[in-house]
Amino acid sequence: MIQARRYAKFQFPAIRSGIFEKFVTRFPSSFSHLYIGTTTMTTKLLTVITALCLGSSAISEGAQLIVNGNFEAGNTGFSSAYTYGNNNPPQTYTIGNNPATAPGHYGDWASFGDHTTGSGLMMIINGGTDATAPFWSQTVNLTAGQTYSYSFWGAAIQSGSGADVQLYVSGTARGSALLLNGSAGAWQRDSGTFRATSSGSVTLRLVDLNTNVAQNDFTIDDISLTGGQHSVPESGAGYALLVMGLIPVEFLRRRLAQG
Repeated sequence: MIQARRYAKFQFPAIRSGIFEKFVTRFPSSFSHLYIGTTTMTTKLLTVITALCLGSSAISEGAQLIVNGNFEAGNTGFSSAYTYGNNNPPQTYTIGNNPATAPGHYGDWASFGDHTTGSGLMMIINGGTDATAPFWSQTVNLTAGQTYSYSFWGAAIQSGSGADVQLYVSGTARGSALLLNGSAGAWQRDSGTFRATSSGSVTLRLVDLNTNVAQNDFTIDDISLTGGQHSVPESGAGYALLVMGLIPVEFLRRRLAQG
């Protein structure tokens, strides 16, 4: 018979998405803390249960993988198939703080600030006729099995502009294209997640699917990709797994307490 000489207090780690917080509000508070023997067996059992039910003991957004995603460092850290330095003619871009004062700007371009602070830099783009040419691209390293979150912000330079921005990851479209046809200067966000199927370097590309050069002018800012995130069960099945996992732990705790 196993003798439990002392007990250690175990508390599940906080999870950013609030999964555990939701759980403890639905079940008795006695489940939120477990007192178990400090034997190797119970420690390993609890580790396995936690991993199965909650995904990983180190669930986090991970590091920012995009370099100069807010363009505050200027025209560096990324590649482009567009021509830099003047926004006239089409398929060109500049980095600036106001489309209305950008080199080569048109008379109907609206005056507004960047998304990050309102006074910083952004990418100012005059769309072209090639729907395969990325106006922005960057290569990053991914790890197989990890979930990655992406986002970027865009705004039309003229009201009713038709830029249609699509993100590609190694040639695969992610999510739906972001149609920038709202009011001039009204920032819109595109975001989503994907799971890496292999490890190594991949290239992210932003492409304007609209090939009509008339009023196809827009801005991009705050491009982001964070990784190192394991999947976390959101459904009722996840809660059920957690409860079922706690039952043998509680049983073992009582056996240890009885000696």
